[in-house]
Amino acid sequence: MLVAFMALPACTDGSAAPATDSAASAGPVTQSAGSTTGQPAAGTRRCATADLAASLPAATSGGNGTRAEQQKVHVRFRNESSSDCTVYGFPGAQLRTSTGETWDLVRSPLVEATRIVLAPGAGAHATLTYLPAPSGPDSGGSEILAPVTLVLTPPDERTSLQVPWTRGALLRQDGATHPGTYISVLEPGD
Repeated sequence: MLVAFMALPACTDGSAAPATDSAASAGPVTQSAGSTTGQPAAGTRRCATADLAASLPAATSGGNGTRAEQQKVHVRFRNESSSDCTVYGFPGAQLRTSTGETWDLVRSPLVEATRIVLAPGAGAHATLTYLPAPSGPDSGGSEILAPVTLVLTPPDERTSLQVPWTRGALLRQDGATHPGTYISVLEPGD
């Protein structure tokens, strides 16, 4: 199976990707928290970084620890504000080590973007697919990154949120044509 990826710059300095969020944008609109699909209410604003909280579920142990197999985790964004707001597109995602080394994740085009209206307390997620570092006899010569932080920049924002990365070291493939670690567009729900 051949998978193509878009190599777009993530937010290395807190800058955002080109703006894609306008009320006139084409594409489906999804309202979260049990609401129906449709257009957002007139005047529904874009979610700013200050409106959102980001999280990752707790890491679980899995696999035999010798062969690196792709894993997936939902990067969650929750509306902490007191009013509805919208998100649309990709979050910027950067992994950072304790020494400041960084890796900007590429964006996967496998899921189509939809505008998501987040009611207060409602959430959206992006799927982060990652390739854990091999250990044991399969680890020979692989370049490894041991991140401690995942830096997330909501779509069209210039400031970021940080969450601890507790899922261990990764096989570093930031120069690969088809890396095993990448992030998807935001989708409704946690």
